[in-house]
Amino acid sequence: MRRWIEDIRNSDEATKQRWVIGFTVATSSIVVALWMGYVALQVPDITQPKARLLANAGIAARTITAPPKTAGVTETFTAGAGAIADGIGLRLSRGIAMVKGILGPSNTIEVRGVKQDFILKGVEAVPETEFP
Repeated sequence: MRRWIEDIRNSDEATKQRWVIGFTVATSSIVVALWMGYVALQVPDITQPKARLLANAGIAARTITAPPKTAGVTETFTAGAGAIADGIGLRLSRGIAMVKGILGPSNTIEVRGVKQDFILKGVEAVPETEFP
C-alpha cells in the first residue's frame, strides 16, 4: 500500500490528477449510496397497501373498502385542464411579480457613518512604560 502511494506521489501531474478525480468520484458515490440507503430506511414505502402500513404502525385496519371508481372522459379532461390552468396561472403570477419588481418602486436604506479621523488635538501624551 505504501509503495503504491509512493508510486503515485512520484508520478507526473496528469497521473496524480486522474487518481484524484477517480478517488473523488468513488468517495462521492459511496457517500450518495449511503445517504440514499438512509433515506430509504427512514421514509416509508408509499406503494404498500394501507392495511400493511397500519399493521406496521400497530393499528388494526378495517376491512371495509369502497369499490374503485373509474374516471370517465369528462373527469379526466376536467382534471387535465385544471392542472394546465394552475400551471399557466403560476407562471403568469411569477411573471407579473418579476415585472413589478423591475418597474416598481424600490425602497433602499443607505447607512452612512460620520467621518472619523481619530486625530486628537490638545490631549496629553501618555508616557511610555517598559515592561520587564
